[in-house]
Amino acid sequence: MANSDFDNLLQTVRKGRFEGVDAGSKKLVAVRRALLLHSDSPGYFFGDMKQGRYFVSDYIRDFFGFDDNVLMHFPYAVTQRMCRVEDQMIHAEAIEYLLSKESTEKQFSCEWYFRLRDTQGNLVWIWASVDIFRSSIHPVMVTGSFRVLNTMALVYDAAKYFGHGVTLQDVIGLMNRFNGWNVGCYVLPNMSRNEGGNTSGQNFLRTTLSLALSSQKIEGMRFFRLKDNVGIVFSDPETFPRGQAESAAEEVLERTCAKLGIAFEHKAKVSGMGSGTGSALGGVLRNVVKYLRDRVEFDDRGMMGPGGFENLTFEELLILGDACVNDFSGFDIVIQPLIDKASRRLIGGEVLMRMDNDSQALGPDKFVPIFENSRLMVPLGRHLVDLAMRLAKQCVAIDPDFLMSINVSGAQMSDPNLLAFIEASLKVSDLSGRNFMIEITESYGVESEQVVTEFLRGCRRLGMRTAVDDFGEGFSSIRRLLSGEFSVVKIGADLSRTALEQASSREFLESMIAACRRLGVKVCVEGIEDRKALKVFDEMDCDIYQGYHYGKPMKSRGFLEFLAKSHGKES
Repeated sequence: MANSDFDNLLQTVRKGRFEGVDAGSKKLVAVRRALLLHSDSPGYFFGDMKQGRYFVSDYIRDFFGFDDNVLMHFPYAVTQRMCRVEDQMIHAEAIEYLLSKESTEKQFSCEWYFRLRDTQGNLVWIWASVDIFRSSIHPVMVTGSFRVLNTMALVYDAAKYFGHGVTLQDVIGLMNRFNGWNVGCYVLPNMSRNEGGNTSGQNFLRTTLSLALSSQKIEGMRFFRLKDNVGIVFSDPETFPRGQAESAAEEVLERTCAKLGIAFEHKAKVSGMGSGTGSALGGVLRNVVKYLRDRVEFDDRGMMGPGGFENLTFEELLILGDACVNDFSGFDIVIQPLIDKASRRLIGGEVLMRMDNDSQALGPDKFVPIFENSRLMVPLGRHLVDLAMRLAKQCVAIDPDFLMSINVSGAQMSDPNLLAFIEASLKVSDLSGRNFMIEITESYGVESEQVVTEFLRGCRRLGMRTAVDDFGEGFSSIRRLLSGEFSVVKIGADLSRTALEQASSREFLESMIAACRRLGVKVCVEGIEDRKALKVFDEMDCDIYQGYHYGKPMKSRGFLEFLAKSHGKES
């Protein structure tokens, strides 16, 4: 098969027929398998990177506003739509590497997270999963899929179940599919007593009616059964202006029932739920849930899915979903001072993520476990890096030696592009790695130890200091400490408080600090809350203090004023 015959290649791969292809062409078989895997997602693509010609699914075509499913240079079109320079740099370098002679891997998978704007100008996060194949016939074939991590992604991942088995994932999937359409719910009343005669008969007739409704070919209107006699209807506002959608849907219900010979005890009613795009979907979904709660047995707890969801009510989950809109606009950072023990001088700060909504804010104990167990931890982590870089630039202007400490979780380290993103952010912000310290928790949450090792090595290559957070609450970091992978050890607040109360714990901590000193590793003690703690740890050979005695976590503006005052400068 000629390398330039893209259409023929596309047809044979998609249909699974390999006329004209050598029987031993395992590479093409692998491409087909990967394509079938990715085609489970509505947003999938397939192409020849050397020739620059691609096939994209209808979902991607409509998302980007392309004129056709077959187009040239799809990756570059994606790069041009990206909102941030850092994302563009990572993407461009990745494409260049894949096409270079230096890239020699025959078959591998990779993934990217990046921000771009859709045709309506909304800022969205994209998660892309890609399979790369190389052969003498097709130098660089690529198949992949991408998913929009939109407003309701948290709810989508939750796999929350309504009473009677209605999945929230189904509801959210439909709302995303018919984004901008009017939404209505209906609950069919009981059939007349002479219809069906028993429960099984009633269920059979309801199923028949639901199938008949879902197969309706009505311009601008779609019906879907949720469960039993509960249904949802979408109507295009351009076809059915405000006020007409409900009556039109009721007419379809009555007409369909009449054709099937089904009679109700009273007329079926449709309750309108409004329409919306972006974050407005959250409001529409709340109305749908309220409607179902009023008419169907429903419990807004009992979350199923990734860890952490079981601790949230449905309303709290929606609050989190709304906070993720427009590049996590509902989140901001706070920063807690780091104090040099010897001079009592402010030398840096640790940035922490918080919800930026005092009236509906959820604590990190609520949202962190959920993000850690969902794909949203990666973009949220990058959002934290963005905010930290902006604040660090202002801090370095006041103190050139300022040290900004950033927490990185196991879920973030699993992002193969995290280091590239940090490096790009340093270049864009014109900052040096020496002004940053990356904190890794002992409970890494990463299956591969090699991932942690390579990440720490990359941090040191960029000139950043590396620290192990909450040292002493695990085991794996002791080996890493001995191997020289960390330059700072942070003693967690729980351990430091225990040392204040128990002599044995204090002796253990003194020995641990002495061991760190012999290894040339600096020690930061968290939990310095008062003068009593200060007096105890002043007698130990530690280097940095952190705690309420020197300052609670504060917002960026307050911290900049605090930093300027500590250096005798005007804020």
